Formats: sequence, C-alpha cells, structure tokens
Amino acid sequence: MLLIDKVKFIIDYFINKEVIKTELFYENSYQLLISVILSAQCTDKRINIISPSLFNKFPNFKSLANASEIDVYNIIKSVSYPSDKSERIIYVSKIIHEQYNDLIPNDFNELVKIKGIGRKTANLVLSILYDYPGIAVDTHVLRVSNRLGLVKSNNADIVEKNLANIFSIEYFNKINPWFVIFGRYTCKAKNPLCEGCGLKEICCYND
Repeated sequence: MLLIDKVKFIIDYFINKEVIKTELFYENSYQLLISVILSAQCTDKRINIISPSLFNKFPNFKSLANASEIDVYNIIKSVSYPSDKSERIIYVSKIIHEQYNDLIPNDFNELVKIKGIGRKTANLVLSILYDYPGIAVDTHVLRVSNRLGLVKSNNADIVEKNLANIFSIEYFNKINPWFVIFGRYTCKAKNPLCEGCGLKEICCYND
C-alpha cells in the first residue's frame, strides 16, 4: 500500500473517534505543564496518584518556584527520576513565574527555550492549551508509527519531522491523542491486541 493511502486509511479509522487529549488530571495550565513534565518515562496513572498532594501543597508556579527540592522530592519520589524532576519543575516554575508573569507562553520556540521543557512537552501542552498544531512524540507515538510503517526510526525528533511531512497540518495535534490511546490500550508494547484491530490490514508489526 502506498504511504499516501496508508495515511488516509489511518485518518479514516480515527476521524470519528473521541479525541482524548490527555489522561492526566489537571484543573489549569500550571497543573497541566507540571504533570506533563513529570509524566516523562512514567505512567499517567502514577502521575494522577501523586499530583493532588503536589498541587495541594504548591498550588501555582510561584509557590512551586519557592519550594525546596527535598519537599518536592518527598511528594513525587514514586515517579521515575524524582530527583531530576524535582529540580526541573522547580526551575521551570521559577522561570515562568519570574519571566512570564505565571503565563505559559503561547509560542513553541519561546517555551522550549526554558531548560527542562523539550519538544514533546511543548507540543503537547501548547496543543491542549492553545490548539497549537504540534506533534508530540512519546513512546506510544514512536511505537505505533513504526509498527504501522509510517516511519523507521526511534528518534523522536526524526519521527516528529517525518509525521509532519506525511500528515496535513490539520491533523498534527490529533496524532498524539490518537496514537497514545491506541498504543496504550490496543497496540501495546507487550502482547498487542492484534486480533480485531482496525489497523491490522496496514500494520507491519508481524511482517
């Protein structure tokens, strides 16, 4: 099947399904950004367990900017890389509080200038908050994109660029929610549910 036909097949499969932009629990932009940073190489389920305690103690960028790393660490220690993430979310909060008046910049290049915010985080947060046309590439997007034969790379930046070349811009901020939910519950890393999968016809996983 030609790549252009494969892309059309994928769009037709997902287009009428509910778009779940994230399964992270959040009430405002501050909570969303911090949760997304914490979710790197960690499950949304784990972040949703620890985030209420974190946000109860530190309800905004200002309070988290002034927090001690040990206090934050003690709350988030069950997530992956808690020491690094404690330092990261405090630093990010400090920059956004002091330089951006507690407002997350509505600009990709401005956001990724902040140490601790990478392309995936920026694309995802901006797409949710501002409907920015960005492709957030995480482990699910990497896996699904490769299994479906859309890309042949495990480099997130390369995959993002390749997907941007084959999908129309109107679908950029839908690719992550489509592929994440599909990858989390159907196209799993281990024991994917291939039987009955609506994309089995175009999948390269068992080729």
